[in-house]
Amino acid sequence: MSDPKILKKMEQENQKYKPKPAVVAVYWILRLIVIGVMVMTIIHKNYESTFVCVLVLILFMLPRFCLLYTSPSPRDA
Repeated sequence: MSDPKILKKMEQENQKYKPKPAVVAVYWILRLIVIGVMVMTIIHKNYESTFVCVLVLILFMLPRFCLLYTSPSPRDA
């Protein structure tokens, strides 16, 4: 059904944009720190800081979505 050349090209493009394990580890560590701080702010009833933590977590998700929308399509070749 699909052309093998197109499938091979898609695999090559996916490998090019695959994040490095060290970068993924840093993102997870930062997310865990923010979640820990968010739990502490909830315990201390400091809801303004909790809101900031939620915004930071949303910002940590942006690179994933930006990469999805900027990676080239197999039809661009």
